[in-house]
Amino acid sequence: MPDLFPNVYTVTQITEEITQVLSDAFSSVSVEGEISGWKVAGSGHAYFSLKDEKSLLKAVMWRSRLERLGLDPADGQLVQAHGKLTVYGPRGDYQLDVTNITQAGVGLLLQRFEKLKAQLAEEGLFDSDRKQPPP
Repeated sequence: MPDLFPNVYTVTQITEEITQVLSDAFSSVSVEGEISGWKVAGSGHAYFSLKDEKSLLKAVMWRSRLERLGLDPADGQLVQAHGKLTVYGPRGDYQLDVTNITQAGVGLLLQRFEKLKAQLAEEGLFDSDRKQPPP
């Protein structure tokens, strides 16, 4: 009986193949997006996402690079992040290993949020007389 699937990989093998393809194709890449979920762990490494209107890309910036950055990244900032795509094998997640970040402005999603917040405030929805105690 012929083998229906001649190229069967283990999970580890296919993850290693994907890692090689991504590292070859995206060894030096710049990505523009809005910072989301910025968190500096106890180790000093920063974990965050870059997002636009349709997609999200996980990212990491190691402590040694973060210390030399000279910028204070925060949620909602529009940035250009330079680095390389890597794969974290145990989970099969790909992420941008960031070497540098430059600010590009305020992110569109933050702008929309601030506009909506201002509109709701103008309508009086944040007035203290409208607030109710929690149930």
